[in-house]
Amino acid sequence: MPVVRFRGEEIDCDRGDVLRAVLREAGVSPHNGGADRLNCRGLGSCGTCAVAVDGAVGDRSRRERLRLAVPPHDPDDGLRLACQTRVLGDVTVEKYPGFWGQHTEESPVDAADSDEVCDATGGGSALTDDGDEDTGE
Repeated sequence: MPVVRFRGEEIDCDRGDVLRAVLREAGVSPHNGGADRLNCRGLGSCGTCAVAVDGAVGDRSRRERLRLAVPPHDPDDGLRLACQTRVLGDVTVEKYPGFWGQHTEESPVDAADSDEVCDATGGGSALTDDGDEDTGE
């Protein structure tokens, strides 16, 4: 049974589980600040669940590659979308600052700081819980 290490937690999961679901079921979020409420709910379109992953995971899907190629992300940063990443073995996950977790040049965020590191620079839109578009304006 794989173990996911994230923000001081060790979470058991089944091989092949989606990382975002594993984290959320354990009561932790792969999002920073307001992105915990304003995100695509695992569809792979918003990019707010981008995390650094070290360990055994599945290959990037076409959807994940396309989303991570669009700013504010940089395809060379090595980030993964938690909603598109399947856990295949033990992994260590880190979340970086920024609304999308895109500031890989800074230190990773711990759970206590995740609400304070959200900056929504870069524009874009997201769907709210009721399905309406929120452009951040």
